[in-house]
Amino acid sequence: MDACFHTRAFIRSETDLDYRLYLIELAFEYIEESENVVLSRQFNESEVNCIGTIPPRYLKIPKPKMLSILKHVQEQGIFLGKWRYQPEFRLTKNNIFIIVEIVMPSTDVNDWKLEIQTDLLMLNIKDKLLPTSLFSRINVHHKDNKALFYKKSKHLVVWLVLGENRINPEFARTQYI
Repeated sequence: MDACFHTRAFIRSETDLDYRLYLIELAFEYIEESENVVLSRQFNESEVNCIGTIPPRYLKIPKPKMLSILKHVQEQGIFLGKWRYQPEFRLTKNNIFIIVEIVMPSTDVNDWKLEIQTDLLMLNIKDKLLPTSLFSRINVHHKDNKALFYKKSKHLVVWLVLGENRINPEFARTQYI
C-alpha cells in the first residue's frame, strides 16, 4: 500500500525522524481501522517519489479577506444543555474594533466570567471553559475595550481594539465582568 502526506508534513519528516515514524504509524493505524486488518510494522521507503510524469497544475490561491477569516474562526457550536455557544464576529468599517456577540444562557451575570487574552476570548460558564480563538491579536489594555450585557435579549457584546503583534505576554490577560 502507498501513503500520501501533505507537502508540509513530508518536508518536516525529512529532517525530523521521530515525526516521520509518527506519520508512518498514523498511516498504519488508518489502514488497520478502515480495512479491519492487523498489519506488521515492517515497511520500506521507496526512493522514487513518483512513477511516470506528473502533468503541470496551476493553483490560484486567493488572499483571504478579514471577513472570510472571521467566518473560519467561528465555532461550530458547543452545547451546554439546551444552550448553544456560538460566538458571532464582526469588524467595524474602519477595522479598528472586532465585535464578538454571544447569546448567553441566562441573565444572571454571576454564572459566568469573561476573560480576554491577546488572541483568545475565554468564557467560563458554571466551571465550563469555552475558549474562542481570535483571528488577530488585540490590545488587551486599550481604554476603549468594553463588554456590554443586554439582559432583555441575553446578548453579551464585546468590543475589542485590534492591536499590534508586540504585546507583552506578561500583561496579556485581563478579566471583564
